[in-house]
Amino acid sequence: MASLHEREGLKRTSFLIVLVLLLQLHCRGVESVKVPALFVFGDSTVDPGNNNYLSTPFKSNHSPYGRDFINHKPSGRFSNGKLVTDFIAEGLGLKETVPAYLDQALTTRDLITGVSFASASSGYDDLTAQASSALPLRGQLQLFKKYRKRLGEMVGEREASNIIRQGLYLCSTGTNDLTIGMALRARQFGRLEQYQDFLLQAAHKFIQELYSAGARKVAFVGVPAVGCLPVERAAERFIIKKNECADEPNQAAISFNEKLILMVPRLRSLLPQLKLQYVDIYNISSDVVHNPNKY
Repeated sequence: MASLHEREGLKRTSFLIVLVLLLQLHCRGVESVKVPALFVFGDSTVDPGNNNYLSTPFKSNHSPYGRDFINHKPSGRFSNGKLVTDFIAEGLGLKETVPAYLDQALTTRDLITGVSFASASSGYDDLTAQASSALPLRGQLQLFKKYRKRLGEMVGEREASNIIRQGLYLCSTGTNDLTIGMALRARQFGRLEQYQDFLLQAAHKFIQELYSAGARKVAFVGVPAVGCLPVERAAERFIIKKNECADEPNQAAISFNEKLILMVPRLRSLLPQLKLQYVDIYNISSDVVHNPNKY
């Protein structure tokens, strides 16, 4: 069990991430009109339980997950408690948690105020998700389109169009591509830069298709300090000291994030009505490891 100090540290970390996101979105004018719904795409960082309904080994509907969640029960979230997207939904005044779209117990209000299509172990690269039978980002987008039709049948086409256009869209993915996808594509892409460009094209296409489906307010999260993840630190355990991270994976994350940042103005120019915001998570995740006492 985590100590009270550790749990409070996690709460402060989550609060900081949410605060950064909301402030950045506010600066882009996203909150000038009340956001009626939150739609989420991505990997385990934002999957509230969609993998519970997929034939994948990557599930978190068991202990010790969920010990600090509602009723202290696991929900399928890869967390001891709520996800950052749950806090965002609360911050926007929508609801306490963002449910998984594949949950068969969804209510009308659940659907109207937004859902998550995210699937743990997925990425921008379809092959990354296919390796673990997760739902690829492209598959998540297809689910969203089915949701759009379902929403129109529930509230009428006019109201559905308003919810879709005024809703906030968040995508958090890419880490699994850099840790799993690159290894799977090693023969196809000889250099990391080539694979990153491939991922960038996939990210670009995803946002364009989301825009075509009606989205106008989109935030996408960069990849964290991948070299600070336990699995990467353990891989280099003989050379990494306390509070240090694996350098090569971190450099890969930095270079990919730089490319994502450069993509933003191009998409804004291409899609004039799009309010697109890149959200930095790298520096926060790195700081948690290097300065744990702050959290």
